[in-house]
Amino acid sequence: MPHRVLVVDDEANILLSLEFLMKKAGYDVCTARDGEEALAEMRKGRPDLVCRLFIVDGAKALSKAIRRTFGAHTPIQRCQIHKTRCSTS
Repeated sequence: MPHRVLVVDDEANILLSLEFLMKKAGYDVCTARDGEEALAEMRKGRPDLVCRLFIVDGAKALSKAIRRTFGAHTPIQRCQIHKTRCSTS
């Protein structure tokens, strides 16, 4: 059974891209655009990892709410995506 990952970000294009890549790698992926959606997804089925990408107000509150609701051992990882620049010569 594949590991279940919940990806949380407020940008739809990032969610779509990560969902595609993670599913291609064999993960069971669910997504959420904000804290309320994330908690609702977790109530449907607890993920093995929560990948929190956004850095906005409420991000720390979301982590606290997840741990308070689902336990302190719930793995939450704050992830960052860096843009790379390509140049053609």
